[in-house]
Amino acid sequence: MPALNHQTVDQLMNWFLLPGEPTPFNLNVDKVTAASGLFGQLFLKAPAFQLDIAKVTAFEILIQTQFQLAAERELSYDCPYPKIDFLRYLTSRGYLIQGAKTLRSDSLKPLPQTDWRDLPMNAVIASSDGIWPLFFALLNRSALRGSLREACFVVEVSPEQVERYYFFSVNQASLKPELWSNGMIYILPQETFRPTTVGPVHLDEWASPKTVPIVAQLPVSPLDFPFLKNVTGHSEDEDIVTSWMQFKSRQAVSSPERKTPQP
Repeated sequence: MPALNHQTVDQLMNWFLLPGEPTPFNLNVDKVTAASGLFGQLFLKAPAFQLDIAKVTAFEILIQTQFQLAAERELSYDCPYPKIDFLRYLTSRGYLIQGAKTLRSDSLKPLPQTDWRDLPMNAVIASSDGIWPLFFALLNRSALRGSLREACFVVEVSPEQVERYYFFSVNQASLKPELWSNGMIYILPQETFRPTTVGPVHLDEWASPKTVPIVAQLPVSPLDFPFLKNVTGHSEDEDIVTSWMQFKSRQAVSSPERKTPQP
């Protein structure tokens, strides 16, 4: 791998995510190896996730007893396990999830928005990741000044091994406790969705051009987000590559404003 600087990181990321990009710097490693090494240096890696019989049984009971209740779509979560474990289990069962602030009645309609490349589309956006959508569910946009920058990168090491890496940043002036508040996770069927990026290295972003029924809704609080204290701040005149490269070093800066808000 070449020494990391603004140019090398920019070219590597383009090679990972954009089809047809030539291999940069005459690298003699594949995308998966290069991405795993780079992302490990720049971003946060997903915490270990383990299932046992007791956990699977508890989650399946919740699914079977509550997902079929048409009149009551907000789940009553009474499992003795973190909610991210339940969400990660749901994605392994083929569900997608989306994070938002309010309780919806029964469906999500396509809306004008942009994908990760800032290309316009009319779609419902969701993810097959159990952690990334929590950022959007908990973000209090009325307290946000300026931009937010975030991503969930997936590296498919093998059919049995998938690595996930996260990046979360908001405008520096908004990095205060009031930026976070309780939110909602929408649990969605996958049938009409398609990934917006493909390949062994991609973003976990999915889009549906059709109205999507909501299977269930899970209320969440800031305490459910394992990376809340890892969200960093950037200036508006800073480019995205600089935000990536400074992400981990900025987490080392402690501040009273980094305290976890109470739900």
